[in-house]
Parts: sequence; C-alpha cells; structure tokens
Amino acid sequence: SHTDASFLVIVEPGHEREGAYLSPAEAGLARGEGEGHVVIGADSGRPELAAKAAKARHDFAGTVNGIRVKSAFRLLKESAFSRSLEEYSSICGVAVEKIADLAREFTSHGRKAASEFYRGVVKHPNGFYNGFALHMLNVLIGNLNWKGGISAGGGSYGGMSGIYDLNSAPGLSKAKGIKINREGAHYEDSTEYRKKDEAGEDPYPAKRPWFPHTFNVYSELLPSIIEGYPYKADILIWHMATPFYSVPGQGNEELIEKVKDPNNIPLIIASDIVIGDTSMYADYILPDTTFMERWVHIGLHETTLVKGTSVRWPVIEPLTGKTADGRHFSYETFLIDVAEALGLPGFGNEAIPDRNGRLWPLHSREDYYLKITANVAYADGDPVPDVAEEDVKVCDLTAFREQFEDSLPAEHWPKVLQVLARGGRFEPAKNAWDGERLGHRFTKRLSIYAEEVALSRNSITGKRFSGTPMWLEPATIAGKPLAQLDPKDKWPLKILTYKGSLQTHSRLSSNTILREIQPDNWIEINVRTAAEYGLKDGDLVWVETPHGRRKGRVKLREGVLPGVITFSVGYGHWGYGASAVDIGGKRVLPDRIRSAGIHLNPIMRRDPDVWQMPLIDPVGGSATFFETPARLSHA
Repeated sequence: SHTDASFLVIVEPGHEREGAYLSPAEAGLARGEGEGHVVIGADSGRPELAAKAAKARHDFAGTVNGIRVKSAFRLLKESAFSRSLEEYSSICGVAVEKIADLAREFTSHGRKAASEFYRGVVKHPNGFYNGFALHMLNVLIGNLNWKGGISAGGGSYGGMSGIYDLNSAPGLSKAKGIKINREGAHYEDSTEYRKKDEAGEDPYPAKRPWFPHTFNVYSELLPSIIEGYPYKADILIWHMATPFYSVPGQGNEELIEKVKDPNNIPLIIASDIVIGDTSMYADYILPDTTFMERWVHIGLHETTLVKGTSVRWPVIEPLTGKTADGRHFSYETFLIDVAEALGLPGFGNEAIPDRNGRLWPLHSREDYYLKITANVAYADGDPVPDVAEEDVKVCDLTAFREQFEDSLPAEHWPKVLQVLARGGRFEPAKNAWDGERLGHRFTKRLSIYAEEVALSRNSITGKRFSGTPMWLEPATIAGKPLAQLDPKDKWPLKILTYKGSLQTHSRLSSNTILREIQPDNWIEINVRTAAEYGLKDGDLVWVETPHGRRKGRVKLREGVLPGVITFSVGYGHWGYGASAVDIGGKRVLPDRIRSAGIHLNPIMRRDPDVWQMPLIDPVGGSATFFETPARLSHA
C-alpha cells in the first residue's frame, strides 16, 4: 500500500478547484503526461507525476505554475500543530506529560504498535474527524500489513456470484433516485438547490442535511418520511428495527404520535420476533425467525487475518406458523410471496440464473440461501472437499438434504453440505502470515487527505468540510458549539452509554437466567460525583436532560469519570413483553422484569436546528450517543 502524503493540494484562495488535488495540466506538465497526481520530486525539486517520480517530498508548501499548493502531509502537520499540547490536554482531560509519554511509547516499537477503535469515538458530532485522526497514527508509523500493526482482514468468500448469480435476474431493474435519508447524494445536485439558485436565493440551508459520503443514516428515516423530505412514503417496512428504543432522542411522544398517524404513513409493516418497543406501533407484525432459526452468511471480521465466510443455518425448525404450502413464516417468506403475487422479476419459477444459463426457481428462502452457500463452496475456482459421511450423521444432514433436494443439482450437494457441517468456509491459519508481513495485504492507497470530503459542503451551513484530520469542537449541524447550547452551569453532567456483557442483544431481555444475574441496571456515577450530590448506592434519583427525565437507582463506580452519568443499554423496555397486550380478545400479561431498569436514549440530546434529528456527524452521518448534557436530583 501507499499514501497520498506527497500529493499536492490546491490551497489558492478563490481558485475554482480549491481543495482538489493539483492536476498535471494545472501543474504545467507537458502534454502527454496523462492524468494522475502531482508531487514535488525529491531530487529535482520540480513538479512530477506521482506515478513516475522515484521519490517525492512529502512536506511541501509553495507555488506551482502560479498556483499555491501544499502536500497532503503538510496539511496534516499544520492541522496537528494548530494547537499546543496544553490546549489538547485541556480538551481531552489528559495531562501533557501523559500525552507525551504515550507518544513516546507508541513510536518506540517500530511497526509493532496499533491504534484501534470501534464505534464510540465516531458517535459524536465530530466523529468523522476523530476516527480519521486515530487512523493517522497507524499511517504515520507505517504499521499496515505488518505483524504487530493493523490489518484490513483476510477477506471473505463471495456468495452472491459464482455458480449462481444472485445479483441479477431477467427483467430486473436497479433502484434509482435519491434515498429518503439523502445518503450518497450531494445537495448541490438536487432540484431544491437548483430552484433556489435559479431564483437568486441563498440555497443554504437545506431543509434537512444531506450525507454524500456515508451510508445507513438510520436516524434520518422516520423524520424525513414525516416531513416528506425529499418525499413521503406510502408503506414503511421495519425489519430488525427499533428506532424508538435505539436512536438517541427519537423515542419521544411527539414523533411516536406522528408515526402512528396514517395521514403521515398510511401503512407500517414490522417484521419482528416479538411485539417490540417500535414494532408495537405497526399496522401489521410479521412473525420472523430468531437467530437459531435463520440463515446468515457473513464474512469474517477484520480482526481475523485469514479469509473466511461464516454460514449459519437453522439449528431448529422455526417455531413460526406455516403457509398453506408448508413454508415457515419469516421476513424472506413474506418478501418472496409478495414479489410473486406482483409478478416481479427475480422470483417465481425462472428467477436465479446459473453460469450455464439455466434459471432456477425462487419460492423459498432455502432456494436463495443454498445457492449462496454453493457459491461459497465453489469460490475462487477452488471448491471445498466433499462432506464426510461422519459429518453427515453428526449434523443430521440427510434429512436436511431430502427436504430441500430440488434447490440444487445433485453434484453440488456434497460440497454444500461440507460448508454447512463446518459452519462456513475458512482458510488455514497458516495463511495469516507471510514472514513479518500479513498474508492478506491491503493494497489500495491510504488517504492522509480526503479530497472528496474537502470538495463537499455542509448542506445546512454551506461551508466546505475539511479534508484533513483535525480537532473540531462538538456542535449542532448549523455550527453552534454544544458548550454554548447547553452551558455547564445549567447542565453539569454528561451521559455516556455502553452495552453490558449480559445484554449485548435485544433478544436477551427475555433471558431469565441472565436477568437473574443482573435483573436491573443503574445510573452509574463516580464516587466524587455522588459526594457532590449527597448520593449513596441505591438512592433513587431523577436524570434530567433538555428533553425529559427518567428515574433510576444510583450505583457508585470508581471506573466512571467524574462528571459523567453512564448506564447499560438493554433495560427499561416498554414493548418486548413489558406491557400488557390484547391479542384476539385475550390479554397477555406483561413480564415485569422486561421493563425493569432505566433507558436514557429517548431523552438524549436532539439538534435544535432540525426537527427530530439527534445531534449528528455531518460527514459520517453517525447519531451522537455521547454528548447529552444532564443533571441529577433526588427523587
């Protein structure tokens, strides 16, 4: 792999391509030099094509062909040195001496050091830049693809193509247009922007933010539908979704009432294994299968250095009801039956093409998932061995094959059963290493400078984003610092959240064995914070935020930072069996243990500038879980 450290970036104020990489033409390079990036040659001191330069200067600022430019590394360096260590210490609460000592330790082991993170650091309004900066630590010591460094993982065996093409079907058309949450699209390309511009109006702000650089902006779905921006929805389908419980600030009465109103969303269909905290408001709930009853094909996580794909297939026969032809109710069964009723391409008797041109039927979920499994089994032109007779007996695969025999040709079954017996397909562990380097190496360019981000704008303020890692003060989407929005003298505490080891998934709310170990959760605070409020273990208190309050019991913990409130997610349900439900004239009584505890997501901070939107990262699109101000009072 390599970086863009030496690539030149246009920093000329007012230049029509300010923020873009300098092109060969702009650098005045001779015709015929082609496209590409421009660097300053280490020996010549002149602009050269990056692809042809033997060595380049990575720290450069100057003028090329009359245009002011800086290298990507220089921009990173200037950003890092824009504040003193004392200022960074004040921001993060870590002493200057500790910062310096950590830097010394991190750079004392060659490539055998690494900076890793999961979701926490990006669940802030400045999340993109937080994650970008942490990745730069790895880039600066060059640890990618080396033992002791970081890895992009070993990859996976693709299941969507190969012997069977699950990506296409005769007559199948691709989705087009702008997604309802406006992800993957630039506001400046929209009709709204064009009309404002043509009318001589300032096109900013947009009604709601646009997110051209990211995906799965889950928190924007419901408010966007309600406001009809950019359009309304006639039918909303929820699958494995509980936004009222999970999205910060959205489990509030106003939004719930808007969603319940059929004038806003005429039809809501939920696919769920229970009457959940959000699915309880749907018009219909489709019984879905649990993790023990469903199929899953998933590539190994990046922390696994070898190539592999895990395959989960039903451990037990689903406990859901059956269709007239004997197929179990599930989300997939519903989609297949609706598609067949509508005559959509890709379903029915001639649906899935194989490499020989034959079209296979798609009437059941096994028709689909078994072909994915076959692609995994035969991937890379190197099929797995046939299944051993012992494995067939141990896994009881004979009855399974007989049940779904027609979904595959006979010659594919021995290798498909081998993948099922092994729970997937996995490379040998010895493939993880190639001497001191990783066996599977990331070969694409690493970006110190994000040109695509730098050339885009915040659709609310109209201001350009930075293409360089930086410290950005947490703010609303319109740029108001949160410290001004919620002054510390009024809101002295901050709420953090985490997943405890006993409630890692929503389904564990019904696990009575785990609930016996920890039947309740708490409002967890530091001993010093408790002393300031005159609190002790077990005291009943109110947690108040700008959007409401919740009552719970205090738990003192030395491991919680002073000035912080934290709580374990997975408690405080109002659905999921926590409330009484009338079904067919019969009342199902609640299980009180499922409502036990406190849940603070519904009262987390929302952005005052955009209706029903949590505080959000305008670049990465992440909802903010760690910036809610709060105060405590005795209940």
